[in-house]
Amino acid sequence: MIIWNRHRRSVGNASVSLELIDVLSCSMINPMDPVLRAIADIDWVELEHAYGPAVDAPTHLRALIDGDAEACVDAVGYLDAALLHQGSVYSATAPFVAIVAELLARPHTEMKVEDILPWDPGPRPLRVALLDYLEVFAQGCCSGISDEQLYAEAYPPGRTEEDLQRVKANRRAGLLELGPDPANALLVEHVPTPPGLLAAIDDHVFRAAMRARDEIACRAVIPAVIEAVEPLVEDPDVMVRMAALRALIELTAHPAYAEKRVALLRQLDEIAPTISDPTDRATAARISGLNGGRPEQLLADAHPGVRTCAALAPAFAGEQRATDELLAALEHPEVIDRWFDRHLPGQDGWLRHDVIRELVSRVGDFETLLPAAIEAAWSANPSTVHSDCISFLHRAFPDPIGIDSQLSAAQLSFLAVLVEIDDLWQLGQLEHWLDNAGLPGGRDSCRRLVEQ
Repeated sequence: MIIWNRHRRSVGNASVSLELIDVLSCSMINPMDPVLRAIADIDWVELEHAYGPAVDAPTHLRALIDGDAEACVDAVGYLDAALLHQGSVYSATAPFVAIVAELLARPHTEMKVEDILPWDPGPRPLRVALLDYLEVFAQGCCSGISDEQLYAEAYPPGRTEEDLQRVKANRRAGLLELGPDPANALLVEHVPTPPGLLAAIDDHVFRAAMRARDEIACRAVIPAVIEAVEPLVEDPDVMVRMAALRALIELTAHPAYAEKRVALLRQLDEIAPTISDPTDRATAARISGLNGGRPEQLLADAHPGVRTCAALAPAFAGEQRATDELLAALEHPEVIDRWFDRHLPGQDGWLRHDVIRELVSRVGDFETLLPAAIEAAWSANPSTVHSDCISFLHRAFPDPIGIDSQLSAAQLSFLAVLVEIDDLWQLGQLEHWLDNAGLPGGRDSCRRLVEQ
């Protein structure tokens, strides 16, 4: 039976209820468990997540320790929504993630859990779900800002620490004044924003300093997280091995881990072809490519989507076999977006648009691009005209055009197709581009050029 002690703690002019685990009086757990002691030792009331004070963090960490499947699902959802909301990190993120990493080796994390979020790929081991969020954590705290820049933001010149702490205390009091769910109080119940909170929101230097300090704290726990994840690269479950590699590749983004990262990318290239799920192989291809790798085996994969994702690797930019894969994929652009049921690393919008951008950047000859350009135009709708057509137009018409221009057969063929598709002209994007290119009059001007 779990025993909880309820404590009340005053902060400024407000108070908050905090449930802490009394590890010594619990009869069904090991009171010497270092993870439980770590949870109890952290002053969670002083820490925050996306929705306010992190007073609920111990409950969810305890759920991950107990191993109840339903409670674990809720805890992982909490990690996503509160501690890593939209990829951001908070003051409670570092200690929470450090404890999660300590739990990875525990046997109960091998149990499968149902979908945690609507976009999850299906039932998977709890260990894999946690590793997936450690990958998100690494992306959130390895932002590309150098340590020096981060410290400069965290301790801004011209602001004393006393002043920053005063703003922080007033902000904190304002949050607690709003009750246990500040976001709901402000956005749903429309409670007036307390003055201390409002002043902190308007203080951009303070906000930047606190964000930087949260990221510094997260970077500080990365070595311990790496140490906890590394053994899982040898896990007998290939799904766990892949998740561990993906997390480690992100965790080692800091220049201090450059050599380790190269070795991890090699391991990824070796393991990826053995994975049964095409989406996971495509994910591995994108990670490898985005990090300078050459996913050779995946470029010859049986699945066209995996081959295409491998071909997107910048290291293959000068190789015809990779370009041929991209051209082949764009023979049916509408199919590209049905290959996988989730976004892949580095994907910006629809996958077909990534393929279009990369192909156009590699091929200077528009005649070679024409079949892909035509198929992309037929696949476009009013909201995707820019991504589907404009890059091809730039390649087709690198120089200004006009009503008397002598156009090539490829240029005329492309314009003839554009003229025929009503959807392309609904939002004015093509007219705007053609006007800037020296061909005013839009669709009618294109039609006259084609008819000539």
